[in-house]
Amino acid sequence: SLVFEMSDAQETVRAALKQKSGGGGLRPLRRIFNQMNAAGGTLTRDEFKQGLQDYGVDVPASAFDGLFKVFDRNHDNEIQLEEFFRTIKENLNDSRKDLIRQAF
Repeated sequence: SLVFEMSDAQETVRAALKQKSGGGGLRPLRRIFNQMNAAGGTLTRDEFKQGLQDYGVDVPASAFDGLFKVFDRNHDNEIQLEEFFRTIKENLNDSRKDLIRQAF
C-alpha cells in the first residue's frame, strides 16, 4: 500500500485511482466511486477512508482530514460524484503551480 505525507496526498490518491481505473476515464472512476459508496449518493468520511484503503492507499490519520477537505469542495462533509471527478481529473492544484513558478 502507499503511505505518503499530506503534501503529496492529493497527487498520490489521484495517481493511484487513475491507475486502478485503467487510465482515469469517467466510467471507471464512477465505478470506483460507487464501490466506495455504501449508502448511495455521496461519500462519507468513513466510506472515503475505507474506499482508499480498499484500493491500497493508506492515508495516515494526520493527513486524512486535509485530504478529505481537498475532495469535499463545497465543505458539506460529504463527497459528491462531481467533486470526486473534478478532484481526480484536475491538473496541478494552485499551490503546486505556485511552487513551479517560484522554481523558474
